[in-house]
Amino acid sequence: MTFALSVSLGIMACGGSSFGGAVITATDNVGNVETIPSKGGVSIFYDVVSPTAILTPLATYQTQAPFTVEWSGSDTGSGIAGYDVEYWDGSIWQVWHTSTPLTSSGFTGNDGITYTFQVRARDNAGNVSVWSTGITTTIDAIAPESQVSAPANSQTADFEVTWSGSDATSGIVSYDVQYKDGDGAWTGWQTDTSAISATFSGQMRHSYHFQSRARDLAGHVEAWPIQP
Repeated sequence: MTFALSVSLGIMACGGSSFGGAVITATDNVGNVETIPSKGGVSIFYDVVSPTAILTPLATYQTQAPFTVEWSGSDTGSGIAGYDVEYWDGSIWQVWHTSTPLTSSGFTGNDGITYTFQVRARDNAGNVSVWSTGITTTIDAIAPESQVSAPANSQTADFEVTWSGSDATSGIVSYDVQYKDGDGAWTGWQTDTSAISATFSGQMRHSYHFQSRARDLAGHVEAWPIQP
């Protein structure tokens, strides 16, 4: 016995995705046609549109490591299956996560290094997005250092005090300077100043002590010196 097959295919499009179904019936050599079943058949889903993925912006500087990197994505068809995440350390792109279902992760890098991250998404139909726009951040985990200088002796009650500092990564943005008269309490003199010198007005036959601390662009504030 021989027979012919007839395939009936229906498709409904929605954006870049399509839903469809197929029903197969048989016809024999004398013209008898199989009744189309009321149930069954094969369901087909088409997804030809790639997903999208983005990274959440990071602060310019990270003051500790690890720090959290976050990403997200969207897909109007089959849904997102996972993400690929890479980072640039100044030399080459490094693979960090591959086909991960995660949408955030803690990144441990090295102090003083600037990192750029990019992400792409994969959907359940196998479509892969383009790499996202990169986001960049620099790890600055070390506070700045500073020192202050004043003349050992002054012939006048007014004399110049100078201070300076260093910071390996983000750079110094300002200083605080305190003084004390003899064994008295420390008193604020210069606060959050970008200056590196000022004239101090004291009193003759008094002994003055000075201390400084610096703050950098990452937000670190140096600790006051430990006094003996």
